[in-house]
Amino acid sequence: MSENIIALVDYENIGTLENVMLSRYERLILFTGSQQEFIRFPSVTHAGNISISVFQAPCVSKNNVDFHLVLELGRLSVTAPEDTMFHVISNDKGYDSVIALLCRTGRRCCRWFHRWLGFQLTQVSPCPSHLSALPRHSDAGRSGRRYLQN
Repeated sequence: MSENIIALVDYENIGTLENVMLSRYERLILFTGSQQEFIRFPSVTHAGNISISVFQAPCVSKNNVDFHLVLELGRLSVTAPEDTMFHVISNDKGYDSVIALLCRTGRRCCRWFHRWLGFQLTQVSPCPSHLSALPRHSDAGRSGRRYLQN
C-alpha cells in the first residue's frame, strides 16, 4: 500500500466486493441497509492488514445509507491526515457533486462504480465544471466555514 486511501462503500448499492482490490486500502468502511444481514467477501481476500468497519443504517428510509456515508466522508475529511485520499465506491451518481465540492476544498476524492458486465471498478471524474467557481481549499479553509457562511 503506497498511498493512504480510505474506501467508503455503499454496499447497499454495490452489493458485492468482487474486484475491489482490498490491498489498495488502509481502511474500508462498508455502509449497509438496515435489513441487510450478510456481507460477502471475495473468495480470494487480502492477507495483509486492513481495517474494516461496517455501519448498518438504523432504519429504512430513502437514501438513508447515502446520508450516513456522506456524513462520515465529511467527518473524515476534517479529521484524517492531509495526504489521505477517499474512494466512494457506488453506482449512485448522487455522490458526485459532494465529491466535487470536497475536491474543491483541496481533498482528494473520487467515486468508483461497478460495471456489471465487466465486473470491474471504474473511476469517475470527480469535478463537474459547474462547481469550478466554488472556493478552493486555501480560500475556504479546511472546514469549509467560509463557504458555509456565504
